[in-house]
Amino acid sequence: MKPSSILKGYGVLFLLAGAAFLFFPGLCMAVLSLGADWLPGARPLPDAGRTLWLGLAGSMMAMISYLAFALAADPRQQTAWRALLLSKAVSTGLFLLFVLADKNALFLVAAAVDGAILIHLAGLSLAFADLADPWSSRIAGLPDCLHEAWFLKANDPATRDAFWLRYTLERTDRGIEGGLWYAVFDVKERRVLSGRWSPPQAAAHSSPMHENPSEGPSAHAVCGFADADLTRTSAMARSPDVDWRLSWRRAAIPPFSFVPTWLYLWGAAGTVYVAPAPAARFDGEIRVEGRTYRFAGAPGSVGHLWGRRKGEAWRWAHAVFQREDGAVEAVFEILSARGRLGPLVLPRVTSAHLWHDGRHHATAWPGAFGGNRTWARDRGWGFRFESRDLSAEGDCAPDEGMTAELEYGDQDGRVLRCRNSTVGALRLRLSRADGGAEAAFETPDGAAVETVGRLR
Repeated sequence: MKPSSILKGYGVLFLLAGAAFLFFPGLCMAVLSLGADWLPGARPLPDAGRTLWLGLAGSMMAMISYLAFALAADPRQQTAWRALLLSKAVSTGLFLLFVLADKNALFLVAAAVDGAILIHLAGLSLAFADLADPWSSRIAGLPDCLHEAWFLKANDPATRDAFWLRYTLERTDRGIEGGLWYAVFDVKERRVLSGRWSPPQAAAHSSPMHENPSEGPSAHAVCGFADADLTRTSAMARSPDVDWRLSWRRAAIPPFSFVPTWLYLWGAAGTVYVAPAPAARFDGEIRVEGRTYRFAGAPGSVGHLWGRRKGEAWRWAHAVFQREDGAVEAVFEILSARGRLGPLVLPRVTSAHLWHDGRHHATAWPGAFGGNRTWARDRGWGFRFESRDLSAEGDCAPDEGMTAELEYGDQDGRVLRCRNSTVGALRLRLSRADGGAEAAFETPDGAAVETVGRLR
């Protein structure tokens, strides 16, 4: 059964329960007291008529019934999920408190019922989070989502030139404002052309959330500004100084999800990151400073992140390894980040994904707290990650002379400095769980290597 249908069923159940409390209070108490005959330490509940408390209970059931129907129609409503889960968590806790206060074990039955509903609803929230379309915009549907970005990167196999492009949305006092960022890595002339601009009339175009995202329209715009547009298969932008027109074909590889969406929905994570296209082949051109850079069959990726606050610091790397015929042999992406909880800076958490030989190897969250780690080196940083049947170890380093330096502002006024080299080096060694060697991959200039830290 679809999660939306289950939520509608809950809506009907809550509505009927509320009506029963209001119109048949005596019958309700008699049914609830049946457990007193077999449960040790239980005694029947007193008969009740139509009282203020039953009226309040009926109104509460009407409210959570409405929430269930609303979430069935649009499961992106974070506040509705929290209210629905909170109502069941509080009622479960109160019933347990009544067991102790009244010394009546009958309240354990009510606690068990509401506790089971709470667990099931929490599972449904996870199901909707997992089914969420990784492309669609979140800032319009999540009231406390303050920033959102999509970024594209690719390396041309012939010229070795590379690009990194970023579409951003920020929630401000003036509404949702947009920005466009770019960095073009000219390998022949050994220079990086980078910059940003803020076009007027920024607007997020949210794709409908499908229970099967593959049914969504591939050309639907997910983010658009004046003279700029991003869809699931193309990107364009135009300004006096730079413009680009690119398209891509996504490889048949599932999205890489690095932060579970439910952690964000429940308030435990500040930013969610997912790669809806971990591997793709890009075609098109970028014009900047009078030069035109052309890309044909360039391996790369598309990433999407959103949240209520940016990370404290992170290391990120991505590489697509191709066979001689251009087919994808392996894709590796790793994110090692530190967050903040109030004044506390949290320990670094490392998550990684590997696509190799037709199989997807990923860190099982919260296994990111376990054997996965990164460490700084004189040039770049090393890494290690473990999945169920495979482990990977290696290192990566930026091309120091070909690195773009960018500054991101956070909603609290602090500034982060990003150092991105999309022509970086990466070495990767794979081992099986039994310790045997599996494979090794290396690129001297085809990896994106990024480090970000707080300036103030």
